[in-house]
Amino acid sequence: MSLNACVSFAQCGNVGFENDDNTGWCGYSGTSNLGPTNPANSLPTYTFTGGCVPWTTPQYYAVYNNDAFPSAWDTAWQIMSPTDGINGFDPYVPTIPVVSPWGQGHSIRLGSTVAGGHAERIKFNYPVTAQNANLVYQYAVVLDNGGGHASNEQPTFRIKVTTASGTLINPTCGQYNIFAGQAGVGFDTITAPDGEALSYRNWTLSSLDLSPFVGQTVIIEFTTGDCVYSAHYGYAYIDCSCIPLTLATTYCTGSATADVSAPYGYVSYSWTADAAVNYPPTTGPVFPIGNVLTTNQTLQVASDDTITTYTVNLIPYQGLLCATQLNYVFNPVPTLEADLEYLAFCGNTPSQFTETSIVMNNGQPPTDWMWYFGDGDSSSVQNPFHNYPVLAHDTTYNLMLIVYAGTSCKDTVDTTIFIPSGLNIDTLGIYGFTHVKCAGENNGVAQVKVTGSPGASYVYNWIIPAASSFMPANNDVYMAYGLIPNLNTN
Repeated sequence: MSLNACVSFAQCGNVGFENDDNTGWCGYSGTSNLGPTNPANSLPTYTFTGGCVPWTTPQYYAVYNNDAFPSAWDTAWQIMSPTDGINGFDPYVPTIPVVSPWGQGHSIRLGSTVAGGHAERIKFNYPVTAQNANLVYQYAVVLDNGGGHASNEQPTFRIKVTTASGTLINPTCGQYNIFAGQAGVGFDTITAPDGEALSYRNWTLSSLDLSPFVGQTVIIEFTTGDCVYSAHYGYAYIDCSCIPLTLATTYCTGSATADVSAPYGYVSYSWTADAAVNYPPTTGPVFPIGNVLTTNQTLQVASDDTITTYTVNLIPYQGLLCATQLNYVFNPVPTLEADLEYLAFCGNTPSQFTETSIVMNNGQPPTDWMWYFGDGDSSSVQNPFHNYPVLAHDTTYNLMLIVYAGTSCKDTVDTTIFIPSGLNIDTLGIYGFTHVKCAGENNGVAQVKVTGSPGASYVYNWIIPAASSFMPANNDVYMAYGLIPNLNTN
């Protein structure tokens, strides 16, 4: 899956725990209680004491059963880094990483392996702007199904997003609840080291369209709970991020097609057009108006079509009828301009070449690079080092960089590299010294040898100490009396 770049954390706050702490989040701890028997699949209720307060110190639970985890897992919550757990994975379910594969390096583990009828809840006040109106959240959940209880007794995991007054932002999409052993939600099963039968779901990616709430603050809430009989636990890993709810175009001047990418984080995508179009552009069959062109996150459009309106339908949860629609008409404005820079060259020393391309109009950043140095060497590294040899004659090389962004866009920049001829100077000998003690007491001869083009004529510029009255001839031998000077040539 192609992922759009997240906006800066300043737009999201610490919603993704990227401060390596839970700054901005507040939490409760409480107990699980027997839920109502009707309607079907009712869940336990929870009792939380006190207000939602910042959690700065992990709260440890008393061990209820044969807990196989390290002591840090006996807490109501823990900020996770990629090396935590067992080599970065959950100790009970070794296929679950403790941080999201789509995240930025941290998550929170809410709940623990210590049963006891516990419940945990965290909340985040999220000011919605046009830059962060697409809330992306990821979770992995582990629920102990060893009791085989009814839904209103089971360990659970819950997600809820409300307005500041506590009203669901959407009756359908504003909440998501699952309980241990629930059918149809993608659970896998495994036996834990403590012998418990676990229902688990690996990292799952989802999104919420918050654009109707731009200028308002919504409340993001996650809850985990044990079974109501205190014998079976539940916990989850959680991460969040935010991006604009916009479509990103990748187009280069002269390209026959352009790529249009929808925001990531949705379970399905469906692209249609308000006119009959070929898909793929120019070479594919004709699709009638309204027919689905592709279910990929990225659509390819013809760059000579600036009339057709394309619509993408975004589904955040499988089976839920709370789709978001975005419309798009291609505008042939380039989104990528290749550029480069390099350091000054020093003979026979590797220099670094840096790609400095400009991304414009919400385009996709470069994904691949190809450097051609003009001397037979090439590199696919973004910022490579290269060594041009210094020869006995001036040399010109044609340097070319091709920058790729997605499948439909590439741009090229080239320049000329001039490498002047170089001289290798070897000191053949400084000899004839007497009284080698300190500067000014030595007499002798200094001689240098220059290798270059055969028969070339060179000028020797000797650096003479100011105290010396001897001016050497323009040759490669300097008869020195007293201090032997530094040796330089041009």
